[in-house]
Amino acid sequence: MKTKTESLEQRAKKVLGLAEQVYVNIEEIKRAYKKKAFKYHPDKNPEDSNTIKKFQLILEAKIYLRGKKDNSKLLEDNDLVEEFIGEPIEELGKTYQEWLHHHFYDMKNKSIWP
Repeated sequence: MKTKTESLEQRAKKVLGLAEQVYVNIEEIKRAYKKKAFKYHPDKNPEDSNTIKKFQLILEAKIYLRGKKDNSKLLEDNDLVEEFIGEPIEELGKTYQEWLHHHFYDMKNKSIWP
């Protein structure tokens, strides 16, 4: 079964634009964070009333992916994350077989090795 933590990790990756990658390193997280933070900084978007929450969401996604998973309130806000990434949140409840296939089966090379 897919757990809440896995779902939040996927959300954090989507927020930073790293959803296609299975594994991300610290440099990729930093680069993606800087790019999104620059784009959504409150000083650059004073007309958007949700800018501060979006900026905080980006920061929370970075912190979450760097390993501090205990305080992730904004990543749990479905409406905010959906608005930010522009698509519906993937529902929880995939079977274990679907999860394994998604994470470990390389369709292109017909292999279980990523």
